[in-house]
Amino acid sequence: MGIFRRGASYDLDGRRVLITGAGNGIGAELARSCHARGAKVVAVDIDADAVARLATELGPRAVSARADVTAPEDMRAATELALESFGGLDVVIANAGVTPDPGMLRSTDPAVVRRVIDINVFGVLHTVQTATDALAASGGHVQITGSCSAFMPGPGGAAYMMSKAALESLARSLRLEVAGSGISVGIAMLGMIDTSLAAKTLDDDPYGQTLGAQLPSVLSSRMSPHDAAEAICGQIEKRAARKVIPTPWLPLDLARGALPYLEGLTLKSKDLARALAELDAR
Repeated sequence: MGIFRRGASYDLDGRRVLITGAGNGIGAELARSCHARGAKVVAVDIDADAVARLATELGPRAVSARADVTAPEDMRAATELALESFGGLDVVIANAGVTPDPGMLRSTDPAVVRRVIDINVFGVLHTVQTATDALAASGGHVQITGSCSAFMPGPGGAAYMMSKAALESLARSLRLEVAGSGISVGIAMLGMIDTSLAAKTLDDDPYGQTLGAQLPSVLSSRMSPHDAAEAICGQIEKRAARKVIPTPWLPLDLARGALPYLEGLTLKSKDLARALAELDAR
């Protein structure tokens, strides 16, 4: 098998796709979008009832599995389900992730940070490792859900942002390692998506509200999970290594070398300074 060609067409019709974090949000919409394109879907989530309902909604070309991405044995079982149900595996979408409550790094319980890293980073590692052989057999694709916070971090959420920065390097390294096996690897760098995780950290928390107000309107506007899923499916169909979603975030990715200097402007915000002081006092 040769190294995949960037931009080569990769029709999802008939492909066998495993998606983690498929119980809600972007993951559930990815399952729907892939299925609508003709894919056979293995919907995986720690919430067994949620993915069972999703599989029922999608119909005969979908099965579900309850799995904890932090447990390698669970992910091995999910991969085996794909092989048993559909005879192979073509695409793995490592989407499962968590966002902690806003908090200052110096006062955050290390156990909280470990949990975020365990799910967001090791969860992706386990998902990828257990599926690599099956993907090599089909010349398949690994898709990782990343975040623009990897290159544009803000205060009050270091655990999440460092986890997404780790995923960016994981995706880039993995792409180089497995290209000779015919496997392509892509990462979607997501900006503001209208999910329950975003609502929890930005809408329901006073500090999150202040932080969100610091963003220009073009960046704070949220894309729907459905539209994000459609964009990610488009990335997979091109086997593209990287896609920034929504596109208004792309200039920041291209200019990331200048971002540390722009952070100095953020530090001058009196509203943000006041919110950080309140967050530190919690």
